[in-house]
Amino acid sequence: MSKIVPVASEENFGDIVRSPELVVAVFTAVWCGPCKKAWPQIERLAYQFPDVTFAKIDIDDHRDIASLCNVHRVPTFLVIRAGKQLGFVEGADIAMLGALVRQHNTTSP
Repeated sequence: MSKIVPVASEENFGDIVRSPELVVAVFTAVWCGPCKKAWPQIERLAYQFPDVTFAKIDIDDHRDIASLCNVHRVPTFLVIRAGKQLGFVEGADIAMLGALVRQHNTTSP
């Protein structure tokens, strides 16, 4: 079972990223073609790594969070543990995202 959670607020985002487990913040937008194309691959990653939380942030609904995280284009992925950013991928490079998740996930398959 995958863990994809929609982010509801800046406070909710803060709670998620302060978690001791690995978090992938997925910055996306409904109008973004590359985001739509990459989404099935993101779902596969979330299924492959059920102990990693994938936090979905729509930049149009949460401009404050995107600004806080210095996100300037979508999709952008931040890999975070306990509030510390461990890596990022700008653009729909799912292979690079998967490599970062494997690198930083202590329970990688």
